Amino acid sequence: MMLRQKINKIKRRSYKLYNKLFIYLPVDILIYFRNLLRGVRGVFRSEKSKSLIIFRHDGIGDYVLFRNFFEVLKKSPRFASYKITLLGNSAWKDLAEFLDKDYIDEFIWLDKKSFTVDFFYRYKKFKEITAVKYDILIHPFSREFFNADNDLAFLIKADKKIGSIRLPRFTKPYKNKILEKIYNELIPDAENVRFEFYKNKNFFEKLLSETAVEKISAGISLNGPFINLPARQAATTVSVAPAPVSAADSAPTPALSDIAGLKSKLGISSPYAAFFIGASVKHRKWPPEYFAETARYLHTKYGFHIVLCGGKSELNDAAEFKKHFPSDLADNASFNDAVGKISLIELLYIVKDASLVISNETMAPHIAMALANAGIINTSRTNQISSATSAPDAPNIPSGSPSPTSAPTPKPAVIVISTGEASYGHFVPYPGQIGNNNYAAVFHPYIEQNLKEYDYITSTLGRGYDDRFDISEITVRAVLDKIDEILQK
Repeated sequence: MMLRQKINKIKRRSYKLYNKLFIYLPVDILIYFRNLLRGVRGVFRSEKSKSLIIFRHDGIGDYVLFRNFFEVLKKSPRFASYKITLLGNSAWKDLAEFLDKDYIDEFIWLDKKSFTVDFFYRYKKFKEITAVKYDILIHPFSREFFNADNDLAFLIKADKKIGSIRLPRFTKPYKNKILEKIYNELIPDAENVRFEFYKNKNFFEKLLSETAVEKISAGISLNGPFINLPARQAATTVSVAPAPVSAADSAPTPALSDIAGLKSKLGISSPYAAFFIGASVKHRKWPPEYFAETARYLHTKYGFHIVLCGGKSELNDAAEFKKHFPSDLADNASFNDAVGKISLIELLYIVKDASLVISNETMAPHIAMALANAGIINTSRTNQISSATSAPDAPNIPSGSPSPTSAPTPKPAVIVISTGEASYGHFVPYPGQIGNNNYAAVFHPYIEQNLKEYDYITSTLGRGYDDRFDISEITVRAVLDKIDEILQK
C-alpha cells in the first residue's frame, strides 16, 4: 500500500510539473511580452472610484472559510470607497453570487480545471484579466506559492500588490525572495495559528490596519465561519451542481420556490443524514461499502433516512454505494439519491435541515459547520464595522426519531472521515471554539492512537504527513462509535 501511495504521489507531482512547464510557463512568457509590446496601457475601472481585485480561486471549502471577510473588507474604513472585483473559482460561482453579492461589485470566474490544463483557456483568461489596471491587488493565498497562481499576480497591473507569506521556518528562502519581487507588501502568518479560518482572520486584521499601532491592536470580532441563509426561499437561478470540479460537471436544475418543494421533489423526509461519499482526490475517499454499512446502522438504530449528496462526478461512487446498500432499505424510501440532481444553493438547505452530516474531507463539513454557526457568530470589526447580516432562519431539526434511540442534537452534527495528512490542523479537525459539541473527526488509526504526538509533529512541520495513511484502514466501527458519541451528547 505504501508503494502504491508513493507511485500515486509521483504521478501527481509529474502531472503538476508538466502543466507548469508546458502550459503555465509558455502562457506567462506570451502575456509578459504582449504587455511589453503594448506598453503600460492598463485601463482603470473608473476615473472616480478606486479599484481593488482580490484573488480566491481555490476550492469550495476554502471559500466557505474565507467568505465572511468580504463583508469586513467592504465595510472597512481603508477600503470602503473601493470598487471590489473578486477573481474566483467557478465551482462556487452560484454560492458567491447568492450569498456575497452585497460585498462584491464585480465577479471574474475561472474554470479551475481548464485554467490548469488548457493552454488556450489559460491564455485567454490571462489576456482578459491583465488588460485592466487596478489600484490594489490582494492575494491572501500567495503563501502557497506553487498552487497560488502568483504568476498571474505578477502580470496583473496594480499600483500596490499585497500577498501573504509563510513563517520562515515553514518555507524555502528562495520562495520568499520571489514573493518579495511580486508583492509590495507581504503579510506573514501568525505564530501558532494553523486553522485556515484563523489564518484568514490574521491576514485581514493586518490588512485593514494602516499603521504599526493599528496592526498591534486591530481585531475582527469574527470567531468562526457562518452562512446566514435567507428565509426558506431557494435560489431563483441555479446552474452549478454541488461538486468542486470543472464546469463540465455542472448540471442545471430547476429552481424551487421553497425547501419543502425541494424535499418533496427528492422524496426526503426527516430525520435524515446527509452523506457525502466523494472527494476531489481518490485517496481521500472512504470506501462506498463502508458508507453503506454506516447508513444501515443509522437507519436501524436512529431511524434516519439517508440522503446521498454530491455532483455528477460522484455518480460512479453513488452507484457503488447502492450496490452495497441493503435493497430492503432502499425499497422502503429510507434512501434518497440526490447526487447530480441539486444545485449548490439547494444543497445548503438540504444540509441545514439534516440531523447529521457524514463526509469525507471535502467541502461538505465546512458548509455544515458554517450553517450550524449561523446567528451565533457575528461579523464586525471592533469599533469600526457593524454587522449587517440578517438573522437566519432557525434550523428545523427534528427533535425525535421513530426508533427507540433518539438523536436530540439542536443543529446538524458533523462527522468527517480523514486520513489526517497534509490538511491536518489547517482544515481538519475544527478547533473546539468552533466545533464545540456538534463536530467530530475520525482519523486513521495511527493518528487516533498517537494524537498528541501527531499534533506536535504536524505543528512543528506546519502540515501533516503526505500519502502515508490508507483511508480504507479507518474502520466502520470507529465511525459508528463516533456517531453514537456525538448523537447521544
